[in-house]
Amino acid sequence: MYKDIWLFIDRPDRADDNAEHLYRYIKENRISKNIYFILDKSSMDWERLYNEGFNLVSYGGLRHLILYISARLLISSHLPKYDFRFIHKRILKKIIHFKFIFLQHGVNQNSIYHILNRHKIEVLICSSFYEYREFLSNPKYKNLNSNNLILTGLPRFDKLLSLKLNREKQLLIAPTWRSYLDNEDDFFRIWSNFLNSSKFYQILKKYNYKVLFYPHTELKSYLKRFDIPNFIQTPIEKNIQELLVKSNIMITDYSSVAFDMGIQYKPIIYFQFDRDKFFSEHLYKEGYFDYKRDAFGKVCSNIDTLLLEIERLLKRDGELENSYYQKIEKTFAFIDTNNCKRVLEKINEIR
Repeated sequence: MYKDIWLFIDRPDRADDNAEHLYRYIKENRISKNIYFILDKSSMDWERLYNEGFNLVSYGGLRHLILYISARLLISSHLPKYDFRFIHKRILKKIIHFKFIFLQHGVNQNSIYHILNRHKIEVLICSSFYEYREFLSNPKYKNLNSNNLILTGLPRFDKLLSLKLNREKQLLIAPTWRSYLDNEDDFFRIWSNFLNSSKFYQILKKYNYKVLFYPHTELKSYLKRFDIPNFIQTPIEKNIQELLVKSNIMITDYSSVAFDMGIQYKPIIYFQFDRDKFFSEHLYKEGYFDYKRDAFGKVCSNIDTLLLEIERLLKRDGELENSYYQKIEKTFAFIDTNNCKRVLEKINEIR
């Protein structure tokens, strides 16, 4: 018989996502003693969480395997993996008993039924009215229904909206990854051309803005291919939430981090020069989210229009236009710091 053990995990090599923030809420409120956080010992987050008193378990080790088999709940911001060297994944799937709570890595705007249908999900966390409606009404999502979909908001939004940090004249650039990058040259060439543009540098200097380049975790190993100039900082070891709170404006492409910026009512630019390729060759397919209709900022398909929009927004110094403010208000079910509380209430219902 499985025990009342709750396992939490974000990524094997990185924390600082929804599982970490929900774990901390449970720990600080002394709701359960049988909670464990799974993380690789080589992670930059290990020492930080250890010093904070997290009950850490080394990812992929024997203790992790034993807890995986014994746990009542697996609570994760990513879909579960079964890559233990001790046991074949087919055997493992037959002997695990946990209920899977999928916190999600971010607000989903893509079509991912071909991924979610492979997993049994006890609870899936949503933040957006539109996201919830898509999961509920689209028949392609075979395993999702009104019983396992809940509209609560992401646990990490609690900290994001409570951090007391001053906004700075700071532009945050955060592109997402592509599953086909090993054979991709245009992606790096176009980003490099933009980052090294003399006009871009002149605009930043004119409005006294600094730039941070913070790509998706999967892009860290490709940093050298971006040819990043010296005036751009790459603080990849920094806390992303602090960067989001301090930054005035963001440039991204298709990343869900746009929602983390949007929920703060801050302007965003979407740089989408490879739209057709992205949605035809990447793991995610185009979903319900229409960037022209739903996005929280202008969509730019080339460097020239991107530079024009950057200058326009820097001149406004981070002031969000009313039309985008209204879109944000219509998107999020909750813009508060009670997301962890709502998620936990649902978890307690299914224990």
